[in-house]
Amino acid sequence: MTDMEIQNIALRDLRLFDGNARHGNVDKIANSLEVNGQYKPIVVNRGTHTEIANEVLAGNHTVMAARTLGWKSIDAVIVDVDRTSALRIVLADNQTADSATNDNDALLELLDELDHDFNGTGFSEDEVARLLGDIDIPDDGGDADIDDPAMNWGVIVDCADEHEQTQTLQRLIDLGLDVRAVM
Repeated sequence: MTDMEIQNIALRDLRLFDGNARHGNVDKIANSLEVNGQYKPIVVNRGTHTEIANEVLAGNHTVMAARTLGWKSIDAVIVDVDRTSALRIVLADNQTADSATNDNDALLELLDELDHDFNGTGFSEDEVARLLGDIDIPDDGGDADIDDPAMNWGVIVDCADEHEQTQTLQRLIDLGLDVRAVM
């Protein structure tokens, strides 16, 4: 177990991890910081064992985003580890995030609570629309007569390419829905 301490540290004193393989979306992170503030600390290696003082192990793009916003300092968990442990932390932070998956039904329920105001979430309207193409459409058991010609309900799903459009159409057809492709 690594000893940790949390402190507020000046951004000018931080050194980004050299050779970081991660390419994050600094704009999305900056938007989140603007809307939500900092809600979790970054991880910084004190550097006693590596001779690299204040090296950011987790949160490099958060540091970049904070700098673009003109922040002067940021909250950080300070660790003091050797090079091997530093590499393991950097790689684990990236890989464990990459290997996560979402329950799209649950995710869409959470997003729905925001009533289409996705500011600060990292999600755009288009990304949510794409998610809608990846879920089962529940039968709510409602009383609406879908055969009534006066009832017109529609959904537009933005697809990345023709292949995704074809797959999405087929999933919807398999659900028994009347669908058509538009460009």
